[in-house]
Amino acid sequence: VNHLSETDERQWSQRYYKSSEFFGGPGSPIFLILGGEGAIDPSTGLAYPFIAKHLAKEFSAYVLQPEHRFYGKSQPISPENQTGSTLVTLMTSEQAMLDAVHLL
Repeated sequence: VNHLSETDERQWSQRYYKSSEFFGGPGSPIFLILGGEGAIDPSTGLAYPFIAKHLAKEFSAYVLQPEHRFYGKSQPISPENQTGSTLVTLMTSEQAMLDAVHLL
């Protein structure tokens, strides 16, 4: 949950969307879509269809889009534990970037 703590061993499930439709296998690129601070509605799936349908096809890429922590279903801690001091530590762009690194 807290990537910057050496003692925090908690884990959580982060929602993400992926497409391997055009993936060329080992050695091909992975396109990581960071959609920003907001939930990803399942009916929307991958944002930015140009990346998922056109660029991925052109470059034989795998496409991965994580949902930002604390938005939508991606809640690293339960709402009742989301106090101001906890959120100051966990709801940062650095933590979100490290979520993406961990997912990759």
